[in-house]
Amino acid sequence: MNPPPYRPPQEGKNPLVRQILLASLIAVPIFGLVAFGAYRSIVAQQKSRAGWQEVKSSAGEIHDDLKKNYDPKTGVTNVDLSKFDKMRDGLKNVSQNSTGDDARVADAMTGYLDRMQAAVKNYQDVANKLRAARVLDDFDSSDQKQIPARREIVQQFLEANGALKLVITNSEDRIRADLVQAKVPEYKIDRVLDGFHASVAPKNVLTIKIRQCDDKIGGAMLDALNMLETEWGHWRADATVDKIIFRSTTAREAYEKDLADLKAAANEQIKLQGVLVNQANPQP
Repeated sequence: MNPPPYRPPQEGKNPLVRQILLASLIAVPIFGLVAFGAYRSIVAQQKSRAGWQEVKSSAGEIHDDLKKNYDPKTGVTNVDLSKFDKMRDGLKNVSQNSTGDDARVADAMTGYLDRMQAAVKNYQDVANKLRAARVLDDFDSSDQKQIPARREIVQQFLEANGALKLVITNSEDRIRADLVQAKVPEYKIDRVLDGFHASVAPKNVLTIKIRQCDDKIGGAMLDALNMLETEWGHWRADATVDKIIFRSTTAREAYEKDLADLKAAANEQIKLQGVLVNQANPQP
């Protein structure tokens, strides 16, 4: 007798799956830009002060939006990345209305924002592609080619997540390298990075954990797809009742474990998001 049919969580319907592809964007450490205010000489000039206030205002708006859109059951339900442009305008204002080391520091922070924005845009594009592909849903048990195609999309997601994680973990080293190359005095570099680290380090502990949740989620998806490929011909998708039916109890249990791991990582991510969005937004 065949084991009872198993119904996996359906993408687009299950909030735990939906939040994976949207809310994890809050891991972007845009809050760290407020640490730019630790470099007091930049805001000492009246002209550059307006630009810095624009940066500070944008960081505060992003933090407030994330907190407002966080749901303890589903994670963050909306992410507005357009404020990156407003932050860029503020930094450009600071750079154009400053001279010497002040302008060079503003340029270095703009470079940091550029790297973060590029990594986030790539992550967002791939996450949207993964969500649209519904890689754990709507299987056709007569089409074996669907498995490698879906696996490739998951791998792209993991690569984009890894690239974003790398930008986060290397942020201070890259900023220092940019400032050294711009010939900013060492004592000023230390001043900038001390402020940056004080603001970003506590949040980066959480953002890296959120990125690790995405790694676990992508890994569980790959394992589930690999199981379906390994057991090809020994399971079928019943579209009328929206179920996958395995012949092997062992295969079904392994598949269930993959989905349970995905759910656990998603739940962990939601909790980490809650801690992050409820952290105080530091003021320079």
